[in-house]
Amino acid sequence: MKVVHDYIESKLGIPFTQVSAVFGIFLTYFLAILFKFIPNSQPNLKHLFSFFFSSAIFYFLFGFSTCVDLLISPCLVYLLSLKFRTKNFFPILIFAISMGHVSYRHFHSQFLSPSTLAFDGTAPLMVLIIKLSSFGWCLHDGTKPDKELSAEQRALKIAKMPTLLEYLGYLYFFGGFLVGPAIEYKDYYNFVHGLKPFDRIPSRIPSTLKCLSMGLGFIVIYLKFEPIFNLNYCSEPWFDTLNIFFKSAFVIFSMFIARTKFYIAWKLSEGACNLSGIGYNGIDENGTPVWNRGQNIKIRGFEFPTNAKMITDSWNINTSKWLKNYVYLRLCDPRSGVSTSFSTFITNLTSAFWHGFYPGYYMFFGTAAFFILVSRTCRRVLRPFFITTKLKKYKTIYDVTGIICTALSVSYMMVPFVLKSFSSSVQLWTKLWFIGHNPLRDLLNKLSKNDEHVTLNNEEEVNFKGSAREETSKLVKRTKIYS
Repeated sequence: MKVVHDYIESKLGIPFTQVSAVFGIFLTYFLAILFKFIPNSQPNLKHLFSFFFSSAIFYFLFGFSTCVDLLISPCLVYLLSLKFRTKNFFPILIFAISMGHVSYRHFHSQFLSPSTLAFDGTAPLMVLIIKLSSFGWCLHDGTKPDKELSAEQRALKIAKMPTLLEYLGYLYFFGGFLVGPAIEYKDYYNFVHGLKPFDRIPSRIPSTLKCLSMGLGFIVIYLKFEPIFNLNYCSEPWFDTLNIFFKSAFVIFSMFIARTKFYIAWKLSEGACNLSGIGYNGIDENGTPVWNRGQNIKIRGFEFPTNAKMITDSWNINTSKWLKNYVYLRLCDPRSGVSTSFSTFITNLTSAFWHGFYPGYYMFFGTAAFFILVSRTCRRVLRPFFITTKLKKYKTIYDVTGIICTALSVSYMMVPFVLKSFSSSVQLWTKLWFIGHNPLRDLLNKLSKNDEHVTLNNEEEVNFKGSAREETSKLVKRTKIYS
């Protein structure tokens, strides 16, 4: 494989490790074209196709030993499923095994054998772990009476134990295999067998070209501007000579360029899912085809959010669904007796462990939790003024200000997520005067004192126990989960 990698490097002029993810995703476009010619009457051939070619791509990118490592958890989970799927501890055991495996890989690549690769076998394992844990829950749900399940759990339950080939075909389905999204087993089963909504899939070309063009566009942006806007430059002496405005502007542009790496991978992968057909999600109320099953990022929603919820709803979408459906809601089951606050804590802790053990990840999640708290309070205290009082004529200004502040806060709080290092993150935040922490802290303290009653012009009092509070109370109860 090294000979092939060296040949590709000589043609592209850049290290193969820097383009391996994109190269692998482009190969799945070719597989999607071939996959279309396998009839629905041959589901086993489809399963074999996915398992064989995804394994081949993985071997080409990472080598034999990593291929074997990727098979450990699937084999163990399948063996346990045959015997224990009816037991209440089964999905928890599967979840523990899956998270244990990916945590070990994170620990190994970070401490035991530090990897300098831009993309290694850990990312596909992270996607696989989502599939394994959701598979465990859905398989266990299939052994329960419908009355014990929610509507969504009934829709996704696996009533019959899959064959080994079906199981491997699902786990190794080439669409989203390398970088996500992780799809549900029931969706994969319906797709392979041509069941609704996959019995009549409209033209794949428009949605595929849209995602492909966006992915290619972000590649151009990244290659053009990454050498200019890079967070590593913030440790250079010249950066210290800038004033706070130019420092902040440089960090904002650098963070956008850093995010384009995710946009490239997710949009290209979404395009491959659409080309295969599994990205199709039926039609909307207007009769328009919906292609969002493979969507993992809403770029506009993330770059121009009006509130914290829009951020969480737009970033790493399928991972957020996994955390919600198979961690948070499972813990919040009334029969479990677990509080919502503890469920939220465990959910965010799971997300952090799933990402790895770099200090920057935990700094990001901690800052994100603080930002969400401030965002909730601002929305609860300030928004009613621009809806129910004479200030409502300024609601557009309020909305625009919210978009700008939220977008800037995202770039600030994601700094540790990119740098990963505790010291580097603190140093950069210090150079920025902790501009994303201190003002928000002061704002939170100020708003908290006025959470119940706020007086306008010493004349008009807004009591949040009235209609304004009722309008926003639902927002307060929503759980925000970062992934």
